[in-house]
Amino acid sequence: MKIKQDFVTNSSSTSFIVCSKNISKDIIDFINKVNLVQNEFIKDEGWRENFETPPKITSEMLKQEGQEVTIEILSPIFSDEEKMPQYIKELFINKDSKYYKKLCSLGIEPGEIKIKNYNE
Repeated sequence: MKIKQDFVTNSSSTSFIVCSKNISKDIIDFINKVNLVQNEFIKDEGWRENFETPPKITSEMLKQEGQEVTIEILSPIFSDEEKMPQYIKELFINKDSKYYKKLCSLGIEPGEIKIKNYNE
C-alpha cells in the first residue's frame, strides 16, 4: 500500500512534464490560453472512442521561471511515451497540428516533454 500526502497514485501513474515558453510572462494569461486551445480540442475530438479529456490547467500544476513555464499533468492510465495521451501530442508535440499552431499563435511555444513515472 502506498501512502502519499499530496495525491494518490495507482499502479500505473505517470506525469507528463510539458515545458513551454510564455511570451507574455503573465501566468493567468498562459493558463487561459492553454485552456482555450484544450477546449477547442475537446470540442473537435471529444466524440471519438477512447477519448481522454484533457485536465483544465490550474496554477497548482505550473512552475514558472521567467518565460519558462512547466506544466505537470498527472495521467493515471498512461505510463510511457508510446501511450502518451493524444491531447498532449496534439497540443505540445505535433508541430503540424492546428492546436500546436494555435498555441504558438497565442504566444506559447511548446518545448520539451518529460515523463515522470511515480512507480519507479
